[in-house]
Amino acid sequence: MKRDDLRPDPELRDLLRRFDAPEADTRVQRDALARRIRSGAEPLLAARRGAPPAWWEFAATWARTLIPLGVATALAAAAIIFWTSRPVRHTLVPTIVTQDSLVGAVPRDPTSRHLLDLLVTPAPVPGSRR
Repeated sequence: MKRDDLRPDPELRDLLRRFDAPEADTRVQRDALARRIRSGAEPLLAARRGAPPAWWEFAATWARTLIPLGVATALAAAAIIFWTSRPVRHTLVPTIVTQDSLVGAVPRDPTSRHLLDLLVTPAPVPGSRR
């Protein structure tokens, strides 16, 4: 749409100018309008100035929003709990037979002294001779 496409309507223009004319708005008319607005609003404002609303009025106002939101949150939480509570299937790991303790490392000598010497003696460095 271009600005040239707009053709002003003279009848509408005259009607708007009549309502927007500066001589139509006088100080007396503005004061009368303010008095009418105040007289109509006084009872409503006086009723609202009373005691503050109770907590349940606030909850009742938000019930249409909070109840579906709470139900959706509960369903999402239940789905997450159900999903994470399923047992995980463990794959079988082949058993490797190894020596379970240092006692098995001792060469068939039953004395505890030899075991202690074997544990305390530093291991030989590979490639060096004793």
